[in-house]
Amino acid sequence: MPVVRASFLGILYLISKLKYLKVNSLNLLFFVGFIVLLFSPDSLFSVSFQLSFIAVLGLLLYSDLLNVRHKNAVVRYIGSSFLMSVVAVLFTAPVVLYYFGKFSLTTIIATPVLVLLLFPYLFLSVFNLFSCFSFYPAVYLMDVLGNLFIDINSFFGKWNFVHYGFSPSVFSVIIYIFLVIAVALYKINNFYKISISVALFFVFLNFSKSSSEQWEVYVLKGKRYPDFVVISPYGECFFKGFSRRLKTVMDKKGCRKRFLIGYYDRYESVAQIESDRGAVIINGVKYRLENRNYRFYPAPVK
Repeated sequence: MPVVRASFLGILYLISKLKYLKVNSLNLLFFVGFIVLLFSPDSLFSVSFQLSFIAVLGLLLYSDLLNVRHKNAVVRYIGSSFLMSVVAVLFTAPVVLYYFGKFSLTTIIATPVLVLLLFPYLFLSVFNLFSCFSFYPAVYLMDVLGNLFIDINSFFGKWNFVHYGFSPSVFSVIIYIFLVIAVALYKINNFYKISISVALFFVFLNFSKSSSEQWEVYVLKGKRYPDFVVISPYGECFFKGFSRRLKTVMDKKGCRKRFLIGYYDRYESVAQIESDRGAVIINGVKYRLENRNYRFYPAPVK
């Protein structure tokens, strides 16, 4: 989806320049969004569609702020790249938190470095596409840049500055995005705009923090018997299965300790939990796994 959006936007932008047409960037973005949804309505519920369009929307709304004016080209690049990273995080983090329950601040640091490789990589991609990948040096250089991009991204990923334990509602995400868009459109100094948006982001984080004094059970569809995760009020998660959805649940709940049922020392945890086909055994008591997510306090219902 990001490739489709970027390609479509790029083609329309080039046409507007060749025909000397004055086109509003925001109108162009929403027009591309309309065309994509017209041919693929399901894309509206795609994470990639939502992230790509909202990121571009934020960058367009803060385009004046990103245009750093300084005599030194290096300072201009670092300043613009840093501000671009901040704006992208402000607009996309709520969506990331909603779907995955976590986000990483290393994005702000990594983006200025990765952008250095991204622009030549995109240029070579377009060149190779039009040349049908017949010019070997360009294809080879694109592969080198692509692998280097992945290696650098993995390097920053190992910093492990990831924040877990967020579970915002759809309503709170919509309200937050509406507010940051309103701030961006309001005619005030750019410094105040970005300061207010950052403050709104931290308020959003505070309200999105997942916490519960109850035990929680999340049941997911498994290959034979259901996968599930039992979450204690003390930040411990006991899980059976290895699905991505299972990991997302634990990320959203901010599990400080994660125990694979059947492969942990019982004396390390606050409870003794085992599984028995379609049931879970908590502190020696057997409970049937229901086909739903539920909470119990102070003890589960049989």
